[in-house]
Amino acid sequence: MENFLEEIYSKALEMRQVQTDLKTLPVGEERKETAHEWANLVHWMADRLVVARDKFAKFLKLES
Repeated sequence: MENFLEEIYSKALEMRQVQTDLKTLPVGEERKETAHEWANLVHWMADRLVVARDKFAKFLKLES
């Protein structure tokens, strides 16, 4: 469980940095690549929400 939370935290920090980078990059190839990285991180995080629900359900009395 601890590893899961550490991974979420690490990815959240990475997402924040990528978001900051996107704000400052001019239109071009680097911005396009960074936007793709952002999209991948958002998809990864959305997938983790499903995993988190399953992992924490028994502690929060959620139905899976």
